[in-house]
Parts: sequence; C-alpha cells; structure tokens
Amino acid sequence: MKTLAKIFFVTLRIGAFTFGGGYAMIPLMQAEFVDKYHWIDEKDIVDVFAVAQSLPGVIAVNSCILIGNKIAGIAGGFAAALGCILPSLFILSAITRVYSSFIANAYVLGALDGISAAVVALMLSAVVKLSKQSLKEAISLAIAACALGISLFFPSVNAVFIIIGAAILGLGIKFLGTIGKNKKDKRNKNK
Repeated sequence: MKTLAKIFFVTLRIGAFTFGGGYAMIPLMQAEFVDKYHWIDEKDIVDVFAVAQSLPGVIAVNSCILIGNKIAGIAGGFAAALGCILPSLFILSAITRVYSSFIANAYVLGALDGISAAVVALMLSAVVKLSKQSLKEAISLAIAACALGISLFFPSVNAVFIIIGAAILGLGIKFLGTIGKNKKDKRNKNK
C-alpha cells in the first residue's frame, strides 16, 4: 500500500505541475522514476515512452500506467493513472465554469504565453535525453532523420504511418542483420 500511495502522489505531482501534455512530462517522469526513486532504469524509460506513444490515448497517462504497472503490477498502473488524471480533471472542471472570462484576461494570456515557451524547452530537453539513449547506432539515427524529414516536409502524413514504417524498417534491418550474422557464423564454423 505504501508503494501504491507513493506512485499515486508522484504522478499526482507530475500531473499537477506539468503543462503542455505528455511530452512536457517526460523530463519530470525521468527525474522522478529514474533519478530520484530508481524504480526503473534509463533504458526502460525510453522503452516505456516508445510503447506509450504507440498506444491509443494520451502519452502521459499511457506512460504512467506502464511505469506504475512495472513497479507494482495492475494496482500500480491504476494508482499512477489516477494520480496523472486527477489534476487535469479538477483544473479543467474549474476552468470550464469561468472559461469565457478566464480566456479574455490579459494576465492569463500572458501566463499561457510563458507556459507555452517553457513547454517547448521541456520538449526539447526530452528529445535530447531520449536521443542519447535510443540513437546509439547509425541505423537508428538514419531512421530518426528520415522520420523527422517526413514529418517536417510532408505534414499531411499521419504520425501513425511514420511509426509503423519505422518499426517495419527496424524489423527488416534487424532480420537482415541476423541472416548476415548467421551466414558469417556458418562460414567461420566450416573453416
């Protein structure tokens, strides 16, 4: 129960103080789950974000569920999801009551401009940290560059197709590399 409560309050804090969605939460999740509590390691968090991004739904909630499940099973996933969702639920419920006067307020607009700038910085930070973990091979870097190029120069291409294409390309390269390695091992064995 103590671990579940801790998971809930960590994700509640992340959900309450992160603006800009799941990508802005990535550095905070990494700081909490990897650096502070050591519940998962650096390699696992990259895998969690990759899977969470591929699943339907919100990346922040998906990531929290996967991390919570890894730490404490299904109950951990539920506690993490609840902690991540509750702040947004309460804040949005309150804002909808006063939305028209809230959005017209110059101070609110100024604060939102500042938050938007900070979110971009957090997202860039997440990209740099994740790229250090996942782009270690030249082929991974090439796939990432192709995906970036497609998303920048062909914005009408759905991100799902880019992810599926990258997965197929990665599987194909891995498969071909395995075949090449097996042939080389057979030649060396026959010598």
